[in-house]
Amino acid sequence: MLQELNQENFKDGLSMNIKKTKIMKNEVINDNINIIIGGNESEIVQKYIYLGQLISATSTSKEQEIKRRITMGWQAFGRASSIFKNKDIPITHKRKVYNQCILPSVTYGVETWNLTRKEVIKVRTMQRAHERIMLKLTWCDRKTAEWIRIQTKVRDIM
Repeated sequence: MLQELNQENFKDGLSMNIKKTKIMKNEVINDNINIIIGGNESEIVQKYIYLGQLISATSTSKEQEIKRRITMGWQAFGRASSIFKNKDIPITHKRKVYNQCILPSVTYGVETWNLTRKEVIKVRTMQRAHERIMLKLTWCDRKTAEWIRIQTKVRDIM
């Protein structure tokens, strides 16, 4: 089918990018199968990123995607840490940067998630840690999550 698709595309002046074409299969498909398109063998993968989301044939793909998104949130926060840790920048500016840069990096594709309570806690924990850093608080300061949210006024990640 892929070979036929490639041939029909070629008739219309289109071509498949074989380097970007990945094949994912489940345990029902024979492991010894090779898929050749246009004389090139396609790579067989267990997971890949498609349109910014982790796609996997296993049941753990949701957990892996949530973990990946939390990591992306920390990376984005780290890139902007000079803003969040700066005492001279008002919290209103920090809030705008957080809402416009950090939250979208974590919540992209969230509408496809069906989160359990444990997963919601993981994501919220990441956000609370970010807020504590913005306010220069530690756990020893014993401030509640509600108090922190009143101070930062960032959008709730959920």
